[in-house]
Amino acid sequence: MKKIILLFAMMIAVAGVQAQSVHKLYAVPMQVSGNSNITWNESTKQFSVTAAGSNTYDIFSFPAGTLSKYAKIHISIANTTDRVLFMKGTEKAFTWSGFGSTGQKDQTLVGLNSNSQTLSAETIATITSIRIAGPESGTISTPYTIGFDPSATYLETASCEAMEITTTINSSSTKDTPFAWTATGTLSTIENNFGKTTSAVLFGYSSNNDAEHGIFDVTGYDRVQVKLNSYDSSKNKEIRLLAGTGSDHLTFSALENVTTYEKPIASFTTCSSIKAGQGASDSQDVTSIVFSKYFGTAETTAFSIAASASSTIAYDREFTAGRKCTVCLPFSLDKTEMESYGAFYYLNSVNNGNLEFMKASNSVSAYTPYIFVPNSSGKLFANLTNKAIVASPGQTMQKQVGNGAWTFQGTLAHVASLTQAGNTLYGWNAENGNFVKVGSNVSINAFRAYITGPAESGEGSVKSLTAVFNDDATTTAIQQVQSAPVSKAMYNLAGQRVSDSYKGIVIKNGKKMIVK
Repeated sequence: MKKIILLFAMMIAVAGVQAQSVHKLYAVPMQVSGNSNITWNESTKQFSVTAAGSNTYDIFSFPAGTLSKYAKIHISIANTTDRVLFMKGTEKAFTWSGFGSTGQKDQTLVGLNSNSQTLSAETIATITSIRIAGPESGTISTPYTIGFDPSATYLETASCEAMEITTTINSSSTKDTPFAWTATGTLSTIENNFGKTTSAVLFGYSSNNDAEHGIFDVTGYDRVQVKLNSYDSSKNKEIRLLAGTGSDHLTFSALENVTTYEKPIASFTTCSSIKAGQGASDSQDVTSIVFSKYFGTAETTAFSIAASASSTIAYDREFTAGRKCTVCLPFSLDKTEMESYGAFYYLNSVNNGNLEFMKASNSVSAYTPYIFVPNSSGKLFANLTNKAIVASPGQTMQKQVGNGAWTFQGTLAHVASLTQAGNTLYGWNAENGNFVKVGSNVSINAFRAYITGPAESGEGSVKSLTAVFNDDATTTAIQQVQSAPVSKAMYNLAGQRVSDSYKGIVIKNGKKMIVK
């Protein structure tokens, strides 16, 4: 097996530029939060307001704290009497009005000013919904409209790197796709009636909706979206996702001319059936239920998600052809996929004073740390379809070698300061393509990896360990890292081991020397 050993030149600080992109959460007309003084028309993209007061309509909804992830709001409404309300539960926390004839666009949330009020970061952290509203007082003799385009109304994050996963249940779904149903007792035969309106059951079964008879896991997903082919006023107006345990169901009220609904699902973790309203015999023409998860790799709460057999993945990290980096992904790659993206190396052993990385030959495993050498540049995992997601592991994602003295450690969250008592830590340098010993206050994002080695000791301790890549045809510099006992092994400049009688330039314990 060919080995290419590349030499440490000098110690440098861990560095590297993260991919920069934005995430947009688009508005969806969700529900009337006042009364019938305001209605939404999907075909004309207009709200119709018939009276002052009690005329508010939710367009965003999320758990408190979620809005803090977003930096801007993009919205455009034209009437001077229209309002956008930032709600803390049922309490009005901030009113944005005075739009004028041109509306408002791309407004920064923190510091947004209206009517001598300023939207603060503290207030933003408490917001649970954003609403469109007509005038608060006065007389409306004839209805007027508020033009509103959901596709042009969104919240936008600051530049960041992130992974978004969407998983769809539709007419082709089964008890094993995309989510596998399980039961503590006997799993009932499930029905799939997507696209039909003659049954109350959309997906699941008509009775015994509980963990004993069958549920599927949606832990970790942030939002769920219900899509209709069309609204039918003669059919039942509710779509219910029944919780597998407890009574924390998700209920969507079908509204006239509305075909898409969306809600946050932070506390909704298991589903036992998807059905029409209680006691109904028919349902709206539902085409799909879409679960989604958005995760910024700088988030400090660990990534967690349930398993699925078929999902769409958008990981917007930027890669550079031939430039080594670390990865620890929540999905696997088969041999064909792996080879199409590049070469993956796992920590295999510590031999003769060398930290040895071996090239993966058959597949890439989920939640396993690798050194990745991309074949091409760009966001290589930005549009993966029909991919299986592996459930987040309960154990630490790591590869240990040398009787546990050395560890290649994966990450599922942003670590603000790498520390691990009793170990020496090494981070991957994206600029120079090598490992470097790190001190305190060095951070690392999710879906990456770093190395921990034995703690440094007195003068008798080993000075260095050379990292070696097996079956690696690239020529990036590999940093020496701290090691166990000093090796007597010597290598020539071609990376071949030589005997003690060899004369010339050799590499021993990561250092060049001349043997005469």
